[in-house]
Amino acid sequence: LFLVFLFLVGNSAVFAKVNLSKTNGESLWPAIGANSAGEVMVVWTEWSSGLIYYKVLKNGQWLATKNANIASRQAWSNYMAVDSHGRFHLTWADGYGSHGRDIYYSFWTGNNWSTAELVHYSPYNSAWNRIDVDKDNSVHIAWYHSLVPKDTTYASEVVTKSKKFLGTWPSNYQNISRAKKTESIHPAIAVYNGNVYSVWM
Repeated sequence: LFLVFLFLVGNSAVFAKVNLSKTNGESLWPAIGANSAGEVMVVWTEWSSGLIYYKVLKNGQWLATKNANIASRQAWSNYMAVDSHGRFHLTWADGYGSHGRDIYYSFWTGNNWSTAELVHYSPYNSAWNRIDVDKDNSVHIAWYHSLVPKDTTYASEVVTKSKKFLGTWPSNYQNISRAKKTESIHPAIAVYNGNVYSVWM
């Protein structure tokens, strides 16, 4: 499988598509962001290695594909947001399959991705992470957080952590769903004026 970038030209029904990954393997978990400078960032995971790769559209041209050098194991559920300064922010789940994944974060410096930050270590499975950045550039990440080992009775929460840009992630998360006896999964979030809004299944 490979990634296909599809865009609409103006308001007319003219579409153009570009093969971005151009690999023989599986290119999965694509995420995309666009900023006010007209730059488009696309990231994805190459499943054979588990590593995150990226490509930037700048001045109308796609730059060379590069390894982000931020994932150490099997990157999963990549998701991106753009802040008020046009910076790209990325979160992903990285670990040993659904028996145990942790939540990570990095931002684009303009030349490369910053050193990966561990947002939360999970003894079981954390994934389906989502990110948004408030107008004061505070970063918010929400995710599915399993409370039990895989292949046991479902029990999970949707949780969140927040920090100022370049700040430190707090040790404890905030519980959004508060439903420990059932499974809460697949969150989405939006932030505005310090408030985090979330929906989940």
